[in-house]
Amino acid sequence: MPNLVIAKVGTNNKISIFNAFGNTQVIVDILGYMAAGTTGRHYPVPAARVFDTTPDNVAPLAVNSNTTITVLGKGGVPATGVSAVALNLSARNPTGNTFLTVWPNGEARPNASNLNPRTGSDVSNLVIVKVGTAGAVQVYNSVGTVDLLVDVVGYFTG
Repeated sequence: MPNLVIAKVGTNNKISIFNAFGNTQVIVDILGYMAAGTTGRHYPVPAARVFDTTPDNVAPLAVNSNTTITVLGKGGVPATGVSAVALNLSARNPTGNTFLTVWPNGEARPNASNLNPRTGSDVSNLVIVKVGTAGAVQVYNSVGTVDLLVDVVGYFTG
């Protein structure tokens, strides 16, 4: 299961990961950073749906496909001056064990996953993503079809 973590970098430019019980495998994807001394700020907004395949008669995300979601000027996010958005990404009704990746529109898709839905299981995760060209982000689905719900919950400036 993926999870978004914001961690302060420690001694020797490292972070620590602790597992309390048993054995586990951990994959760490670095998806961005916040530089010290930047002037940007985080602005939370009330959760607002900006994309939903279920009630809008939009087809679920197909196998090995991308969809573009405009985020600027929607759900309390200003149309300008925004560098990144905080999104709650929810996958429903997956027909296969898949992964979803979110990234800035106009950039290459990273080799990382933000959400790993499994057949018969609905899951959600918080995602922070840089806003790309045309004020949008991309979402990729790997396997099967899956319904996608995206709520904006905040934005960043700077």
